Formats: sequence, C-alpha cells, structure tokens
Amino acid sequence: MPPPRKQILASRSFGEKLTELDDLRAAVSAFAARAGEKPRGQGLCAQALCVFIHTGPFDLSQPHYSNAVTLRFERGCQDSGQPIQAAIQGLGRIFRPGLAYQKAGVMLLDLPPVSREQAGLFDEALDTLEKTARCTEALDNINRHFGRQALRFASEMLSDRWQTRNRMKPPSYTTRWDELPVVKAQ
Repeated sequence: MPPPRKQILASRSFGEKLTELDDLRAAVSAFAARAGEKPRGQGLCAQALCVFIHTGPFDLSQPHYSNAVTLRFERGCQDSGQPIQAAIQGLGRIFRPGLAYQKAGVMLLDLPPVSREQAGLFDEALDTLEKTARCTEALDNINRHFGRQALRFASEMLSDRWQTRNRMKPPSYTTRWDELPVVKAQ
C-alpha cells in the first residue's frame, strides 16, 4: 500500500508568455480546481496552499522573477472553491505587472485524512459544511459522467491563452481508435 500523499501539485508551463493578471488568474484557478479534486478521491483534506509564478529563466530581454506565497486554511478543505479563492488571493500578492510569465502552479500542503480533521469552536454551521460537501460531490459526479471539464468555475474561464498549444501534438495511435491510420486498398 502506498504511503499517504504529503502534497499535491498542479502546474504547467504556458503555451505563450502571459502579461495580464486575468490570464494568470484563469490558469491558477484551473490548477487549484484540478489540485482540489485529487485529495477528495483519496480521503484527504488540505490544510494549506502554495501558489507560485515565474518568468522564463533564460529570457535575457527581461529580469527573471520568481515568487510564491503559502496560505493556510482555517479548517482543512476538500472542495475546490476554497483553494481557488486562496490561489487568486495569493496570486494578487505576488503578481508584478509588466513581466511576461512562463509558468504557474498550485500546491496543496499538509494533507491529513478527513477522519483526523477536528472541528473548531467557531467553525461554520455543520449544515453549511454538509451543503458544500454535497455540491462538491455533485460537481464531481457530473464531471465524471460528462467529461473532466463539463462543469467549471467561472474564474477558470477568464482566459484560455495559458493553455498549451496542441498543433504540434502527435496523433495518439496507441490510445485512441479514431486516430488509427486507415489503409485503403485499390
């Protein structure tokens, strides 16, 4: 049996360098949503989140900038909404205008099992936490049934400039039937 995870990372280099905050917000939101899915499937909850961005280290036309910020949750979370909010808040702290960013990422830290999560004295009402859990479960079920991004958070759709370019992607002959080459005999 594999040991329990200590951290979960969702990160990607961008298809093009990004200079606008909205483009970075969309990317960081998508990474936080993806990272938020993973602990739920493993019965874990996240206690903290780290968001990071950096420019290209080999681009000599501009100064290199790299920064990260770590934010703790008041209570361990299993949904994607809290990590998205925290990631956007953290991005606002470390974003510097005028730079062309090449990569960003979100890391969930300190992942105890949900069974060890302890409620706080001043936590939200239990019915609110249960509603959030039911909404998150419904979101996961819909995405599992209709495809990974059938339902997304609005902040993920601010921009799609951050997504990698797929025009140079080779065909998937070994994993997709519809991409198998067809031979026609005459």
